[in-house]
Amino acid sequence: MKFSGIQLSLLALIRICQAEVDSGEGSEEALQQANFDISYECLERDVGGLSSFMEFESGDNATLKYTFSNKEDLNVSVVGLGGRIYDVQKNEDAANISASAIGPLGVDINGTTEFQHVINLILREGDYVLSPDVYVQKENETMRVVTNPSLIRILPPPMSFFNPKFMLVQMVLGALIAAFSYFTFFKPSASSGRDAKRQGSDGSASRIESSWLPDNHQRKK
Repeated sequence: MKFSGIQLSLLALIRICQAEVDSGEGSEEALQQANFDISYECLERDVGGLSSFMEFESGDNATLKYTFSNKEDLNVSVVGLGGRIYDVQKNEDAANISASAIGPLGVDINGTTEFQHVINLILREGDYVLSPDVYVQKENETMRVVTNPSLIRILPPPMSFFNPKFMLVQMVLGALIAAFSYFTFFKPSASSGRDAKRQGSDGSASRIESSWLPDNHQRKK
């Protein structure tokens, strides 16, 4: 897919926002002060990051399985999950991923833990950027850590059998098939009718002409 200049700027901005860490009081800290290694996979689709789309239908669930490693010099706890979904075409937020509390999951120094987050994708057809957040408690401070964004695409809904447009298409196809079958298998051709008429005419003439021939010229049976 080709992006416009604005959309490319957006994706670049999201890459930069990976380093954003917000404290509970609303202040911002650099990523160097929150030394975590966070990755995730989607159980339903292969994660392509910003290189390819994960395709879903509206209403599908995307189950993200996180791997969280603590590179800090003190123990921390994972206490919540959240994030946002950005509309690529409209250049605006499409939805906030409902923040949900988990744990707290304690992670020791150099320790690793895993957890899951189920996201219900109730979105219109189109292309989006999924940017999940992980909330981490470090000492007495809760930080929002933005993880790697991923591209998702919501596909058009499948056409229902009872959809009027679909039913109209089926009716037109049925009429065409019926007409083709009639003219192919049931309607006698013009040539066969002419042949039958010719045969009947020739047979009748043969009987009439033989009636006036002398006996010695008539074909013996």
